Amino acid sequence: MSGSTGATGPTGVTGATGPTGIQGIQGITGATGSSAISTGGGYFFSTSTSTIAANANIPINSGSTVYGAGVSLTSATTVTVSTPGIYLVSYYFQGGANGGNEVVSVRLLLNGTQVTGSFIQNVTTSTVVIEPAISNTLLVNVASANSTLILQNGPLGVGHVTTIAGTITASLNVVRIL
Repeated sequence: MSGSTGATGPTGVTGATGPTGIQGIQGITGATGSSAISTGGGYFFSTSTSTIAANANIPINSGSTVYGAGVSLTSATTVTVSTPGIYLVSYYFQGGANGGNEVVSVRLLLNGTQVTGSFIQNVTTSTVVIEPAISNTLLVNVASANSTLILQNGPLGVGHVTTIAGTITASLNVVRIL
């Protein structure tokens, strides 16, 4: 016959730390993450003071800044986007009121079709010679390679009264964000 087990005794003192083992082999490199910065874009503008006919494309070829790849000016009025994606597009247009009521308007075309929500206008109601400016910013889903973006004047011809050299009368800024 045996007796019952006695109570557990107190924990002993922790021993000294042993020596560090050898370093293991390096693991494989992980996948590259997505870029936090835009991969391409451009700013295009015009300083032209020529009259722009109703429903005519607006020139934006006076100067430009292009960074990265995938966005380029391919004619005086056309920006070509070679990489599909989501783009932040901002544009500006200025027209001269010829004294009296005048409508200054602009729309953005993607592959020849007006982008929903892109048509903007300003109606002058004064005989004071002013040059109203209008601008808009929107997200544009460019679904296919080599798509085109064009600024187009609205339904009325627009002139310019500015005589200050280098004044920007139209601009288009395109930045890929996704």
